[in-house]
Amino acid sequence: MAKLKNYIVSLDDVSTVEELKAALRERRLVGVTQLTLNGRNWGDAVAHTLARSPHMATVRVLDLSENQLTDDAVIALAQSPHLSQLRTLRLQRNQIGDAGLIALAQSPHLSKLTELELYRNRIGAAGVQALSTSTSLTQLTKLRLYRNQLGAEGGAALVAGQALVNLQLLDIDHNELGDAGIIALTNAQHLSQLTALNLSNNNIGPDGIKALAADEQLSNLTHLDLSDNDVGVAGAKALAESPYLRSIVTLNLSSTNIDAAGLSAIANSPVLANTERLDLRSNTIGDEGLTALAQSAHVTNIKALLLNDNAIGDAGVQALTTSTSLGNLAVLYLAENAIGDAGATSLANSNNLGQLQELDLWGNQLTRSSQEAFGHSPTLNNLVLLDLGISDDEDEEDIF
Repeated sequence: MAKLKNYIVSLDDVSTVEELKAALRERRLVGVTQLTLNGRNWGDAVAHTLARSPHMATVRVLDLSENQLTDDAVIALAQSPHLSQLRTLRLQRNQIGDAGLIALAQSPHLSKLTELELYRNRIGAAGVQALSTSTSLTQLTKLRLYRNQLGAEGGAALVAGQALVNLQLLDIDHNELGDAGIIALTNAQHLSQLTALNLSNNNIGPDGIKALAADEQLSNLTHLDLSDNDVGVAGAKALAESPYLRSIVTLNLSSTNIDAAGLSAIANSPVLANTERLDLRSNTIGDEGLTALAQSAHVTNIKALLLNDNAIGDAGVQALTTSTSLGNLAVLYLAENAIGDAGATSLANSNNLGQLQELDLWGNQLTRSSQEAFGHSPTLNNLVLLDLGISDDEDEEDIF
């Protein structure tokens, strides 16, 4: 078959399923390669209509998110011989349960799928069990299942079979996996292609983090999100000691109960050697933790550092401004800390932060003195966004 040119259709002028049927009769979808019908709330009828249409034979990308689809709609899609060229199927924010995913997993027509989005549905362990043991959906590289109902049992079911051997991105946050679910995931031996893993808000504790840190198959990870879990000091030390998590480019550890000791362990390990974006918001690292990070030899690649709500004061900021390791920072968030004019002035006058483009100091203890310091900064020439959180008749943008 000759390679098709991209032909993308969203049918913005079509507002009902009956109008969609008319568009099909008028052959408006002949040759379409990408069809986006998200947010229509049309119900199952839209899926049944498309499943019956031979004009779907060229579609590579189909987006039916936010349409109040049920399992019945997904079963119709799975049984359609006209969708055999699909590479990407987006069904997020619907009412799909296990029966729908089981139908997709068993479909003989969807073997070319590489990306499947099913987040914010009602899928549990039985659905992902069918997916993991599917003999058809073996080419998936991206799978988003966050905010479903997997639980620990679902974590184990997700790796019960070998179907996800090609997976590169796995997003399963907000699924209450717990330590048991994470340990089951790490016991699998076929997830070595993963480069992005989102486990945010899954009730994971130090035991689960230790299992992740000891998992050799995660050596290729470049993006890891552990936010809103109880990493704590023990988990932080496990991450720091991991011989496998050495390629992380973006690391999200916000709201993970990490204090100065935990961050010191991470800062003094090679786990941050390749990190470009580090999110530590809403922890308790304080001045001691920030000082350890600023003095680390492993943080030279960090370009975005998010430190909001961390009990940081002037001493921590001054350690940051004198750091010779953080000179590549372009984005620095320090909102909702305990920073005063002294800390702000040290930022304004730092010789090491000349690459800064965004600086957030909202919610600190700053006065007009800080505003004037930034207005006369001799080094922050690349700054385009500055939030000092100071109520004043003069807009902060006007100081530049």
